[in-house]
Amino acid sequence: MSLRKMLVLALLLLISSFFLAQKSKSLPEPKIRALLPANPLAEYPDLALAEDGTLAIVYQQMDEPQEIIVLRMYRDGVWVDSLVLDRADLVYRPRLTVSPEGMLWVSWARKNQNAIEVVVLPVNEGRPGQMEVVSTGSARNWRQAMACDAKGRLWLAWERMIADTAQIMFSVREGGRWSRPQAVFSVSRRVQLRHFSAPPGSSFSNMESH
Repeated sequence: MSLRKMLVLALLLLISSFFLAQKSKSLPEPKIRALLPANPLAEYPDLALAEDGTLAIVYQQMDEPQEIIVLRMYRDGVWVDSLVLDRADLVYRPRLTVSPEGMLWVSWARKNQNAIEVVVLPVNEGRPGQMEVVSTGSARNWRQAMACDAKGRLWLAWERMIADTAQIMFSVREGGRWSRPQAVFSVSRRVQLRHFSAPPGSSFSNMESH
């Protein structure tokens, strides 16, 4: 190879190296982002406000392969507590209420073997108490509503589906004990009832399929 060709080749290599170096300097820095869970879904929130101004929020969240009930507290402009109250194959629609003494009560539905139970749990100063199962029998109990009166009695109503019978149940907690659940409405599912149609693919419609 002649000297002239060697000089031309060397010059081309030098020019190529220069442009490659400039190109590498102009590339943006790589950005690292935190990975989200496989299914970062949270839904069915509820709120309650205590007399001292503490705000409580509860919701259900996917935490594959299970679901969890999460309770958070907001006080003096700061989130002060975050508690996982339950973890199960299926949890559904948590609800909150506060007693006159400031006791926070949380209720939700959860799957237990072949039944869906309605449970209630007290939270006192950020510390969860004992979970109490209110519903009875191997049935589907869910969509509960809860209220606390001025005497501190806790009232609970919910839907119960068993065999071909649809019921509205209720019970009251007084003196640390729940009364026997009573049906205030009961009808055979063979009777044509107005049915709420949830959007296809929604979590609500998925819950209906369990």
